[in-house]
Amino acid sequence: MSEVEMDNIIVNLKVLANLEQNKKLNTCETFLNVEGYNPVYPESIRRFIRGDNRDETIKKIDIIISSAINLINENKQLVEFLCNAKKGIMNLKETYSKCDQTKARLETIIVKIDNAVE
Repeated sequence: MSEVEMDNIIVNLKVLANLEQNKKLNTCETFLNVEGYNPVYPESIRRFIRGDNRDETIKKIDIIISSAINLINENKQLVEFLCNAKKGIMNLKETYSKCDQTKARLETIIVKIDNAVE
């Protein structure tokens, strides 16, 4: 993996680490972004226009986490970044607390992290 790809994973793990409860992610670009407030266009409309949804968010998080886990031997610092990202994923799980499927998928990602950092 190139240094740029490693940096992209680290940046995305750091964004996940800072994700607060009741915040959602914009996953349409290389880097994750926390959905910001816009008084003109409601969040739901912006996400619809971008084609961004829960399913895409979870898929992208899973790819990032799996990639990081696969690279732990190349960069031991990823363990710390994964542990920190877990906090944001737990916050996202609370954000979607009314959807059992979403919670289960996020819990599966959390278990992956736990197993990798043991």
